[in-house]
Amino acid sequence: MEIKEITSITISIISVVIALLSYKRNVIREHKQLSKEEGSFLSDIGYIKACVDRMEKKMSNVDERYQDLLQRLTKVEENLINTQKRVEEIIISEYG
Repeated sequence: MEIKEITSITISIISVVIALLSYKRNVIREHKQLSKEEGSFLSDIGYIKACVDRMEKKMSNVDERYQDLLQRLTKVEENLINTQKRVEEIIISEYG
């Protein structure tokens, strides 16, 4: 073999090795970028979950207050009915 042939084969091999190393470097860089994005997504999901948990707790408190208000309103309505009956009885007993 002549030196030109050996040189061209060596250059070809070196070119392939450089291409493989560049590919490997790009894959690693892409993997790091995807890992960062995944971490960001997980962080965002955690934040959203915490917000939903807080909202559920607040909704639970609102529901408890609503139920309490309904009970109180029911008692007021019952008292109003009883008061109306008493007023009617008083009116009937006094005015015939």
